[in-house]
Amino acid sequence: MVPLLMLQFVLGQSIQLNAQNTPHIAGGWDKMQLGTQRAVIRVNNNAPAVWVRVPWRRVDDHEEDAVRLVDAATGKLVTNIYRLAANREYGDFVFQPVSGKGIYYLYYLPFKQTGSWYFPNTIYLKAKKTYSQAWADANGITTATGAPTWPQASVVCFEAVDDFNRFDPMEIIATKREVNRLLEENKGKDFLVFPEDRRHPIRMDTDIPLRWIEHGEGGTFSATAMRNEFFVYQLGIYAPFKKLENVRLRFTDLISNKGERIPASAIRCFNLGGRDWLGKYFTKKVNVVKGAVQAMWIGIDISGNQHPGDYTGSVSIAADGTGNSIIPVHIKVTDSLLKDRGYDDP
Repeated sequence: MVPLLMLQFVLGQSIQLNAQNTPHIAGGWDKMQLGTQRAVIRVNNNAPAVWVRVPWRRVDDHEEDAVRLVDAATGKLVTNIYRLAANREYGDFVFQPVSGKGIYYLYYLPFKQTGSWYFPNTIYLKAKKTYSQAWADANGITTATGAPTWPQASVVCFEAVDDFNRFDPMEIIATKREVNRLLEENKGKDFLVFPEDRRHPIRMDTDIPLRWIEHGEGGTFSATAMRNEFFVYQLGIYAPFKKLENVRLRFTDLISNKGERIPASAIRCFNLGGRDWLGKYFTKKVNVVKGAVQAMWIGIDISGNQHPGDYTGSVSIAADGTGNSIIPVHIKVTDSLLKDRGYDDP
């Protein structure tokens, strides 16, 4: 199933990628037969061929590998499926809805495992022609050169075989168009900063997630912590315009509305230094290459005697030859006392 270059260009230019409102949830099936990920597709037409855009926003580079289409009504594989275009942002397919209107499952990471159970080797399957040439010819699929004329199916949601294999929001890439719009909106800046809590660890170092497009650059980092908690959060430093040399962070005191303080000396960035195995202090230099993302992990040592309240301050980020980017920080400290400092909740 070789993509048609002219059709791929037309599709990519004329159709918006709309995965923002497409949920990612956990399903359940035999992953050894079909893989771990699928798109749930709804067909509303009793037609011999329909087309669908699957906005999978993939962090991997296997978009040209095999897919498997299953008719939900019968559980059988659909062999008449043709790949029009595929890239990391989306895949366009034409297929035969053999049961007519209804739900179809597109599995897009089928694999096989070799080796032993304790040292397995996962191999993603390569695409092979499965469609009937008579079906393709009858529906003008292999000769199409313009925008799709077949009835369009829609993606209802994306599902993973289980929660363990579900793509995290931090693994769903932003499209080139979305990134370009973000850069245009921030073209006067040296770099971009995205605050994140510890529940959403930054996972990609050459892509930014859709989540950052939706939330926007900068803004206040707000969170709730307990007394005696070693509270951790992140700053995502994105360097789309140039390389950043010697990234530095400077913290202010966090001051409550009653004048209580969490001193800046109780706040640290793990990337920039710490203690070694001998208990000696050390420092590290952090550079960010152009186009890369660097997660900066920050810890706030909240005393067990800290008074509850709303604490505000800021963190300033800079590198050699750049201006400062300031992120306001708001931490609500509750009256609850955390006995284990939060170490049991990594």
